[in-house]
Amino acid sequence: MTTPSRSEILQCKSIGKGLDGFRETHTSNSKDIDKRSEGNEGQINTLVDLMLALQSLLASRSLPSKRGNTALFNDLLSLNSAIFSGNLDTARIKPLLEAVLNKEPNDVIWDRVYDAVTESTPPPRPPFSFQQTLQLRNTSSFANLNEHCKYVDEVLKEELGPIYVGIPHFFKAFFSEIVEPAA
Repeated sequence: MTTPSRSEILQCKSIGKGLDGFRETHTSNSKDIDKRSEGNEGQINTLVDLMLALQSLLASRSLPSKRGNTALFNDLLSLNSAIFSGNLDTARIKPLLEAVLNKEPNDVIWDRVYDAVTESTPPPRPPFSFQQTLQLRNTSSFANLNEHCKYVDEVLKEELGPIYVGIPHFFKAFFSEIVEPAA
């Protein structure tokens, strides 16, 4: 069984009047998104209504996701989550909102959906704050033989990193509440 192409899905599962309810409810144009401050309840409601309207379309459950073997519907759910968490740049959704309100053709609307759900490349992660070194040897590689004992201290120091000795009041600060058992 072959997977239908995008054009076949859009032909069989056209938007038709599927977004008319959203358009009737949100007759103001998309510039209102810019006028509202980030996190504004009205802005969030408009975007959530748009996501719900798109999720209700049969094509959203048939079109493939850009992220894997799931449907575009799942990407819309993730976008909805981003709206609620406040981690959404409205510029990502504005072209989609304009396309829906301007009654653009199916292909254009679905292109804008894909643009909206496609996340930008995340910034590079900062390097680790601790030293990572290639361990060529470690204590687990030693056999219980006396001839290897002289190397254990050296290898332990490599594994543990800096060791501090003679810290004043260390025991009192960390172990003062522990009662030693009677001998």
